[in-house]
Amino acid sequence: MKALDLSEIQERDKLGAAFHEAGHAAVALALGSASVRAWIAPTGTAKFMEEKTWTGKCSYGNTNNESRAVIAVAGVVAEAIRGDEWNENWAEDFWLSADELSPTDAEGMAGFNFEEIAARAHAILTEGWRLVESIAAALMRDESLTDWQLLQLSKGRELAA
Repeated sequence: MKALDLSEIQERDKLGAAFHEAGHAAVALALGSASVRAWIAPTGTAKFMEEKTWTGKCSYGNTNNESRAVIAVAGVVAEAIRGDEWNENWAEDFWLSADELSPTDAEGMAGFNFEEIAARAHAILTEGWRLVESIAAALMRDESLTDWQLLQLSKGRELAA
């Protein structure tokens, strides 16, 4: 097996960050959140063998607590679907527990059953997987998407390059 060089690691991490944030954004849009925005950016880490070289963020407004929990877990669920790692034991196989979520995502999950919320996110994401792929591709190209751009993608429209 060939060792990856830095540019291959960065591209892999960028794609992972794009799908993660696309998962959050697609679920936020599906649940009717307002002002959904997403971005990805390099972390600047020199420890590329130990830490991810890309990170991201999805912001949204006007959601109830349960919707916020589903949006919070949608990033890791999108990663599992993309990696073909979703199965009945997903929560056990992919994440040891909800404690493995980022601090922001874990805050959104507080008070909810991780497996139930993840199953809801999975259902939304699989039904709208084309949107997830469209958002991820746009993030790979542009690295930042406004609420207007995400709304256009959710309507099946292409973004100008």
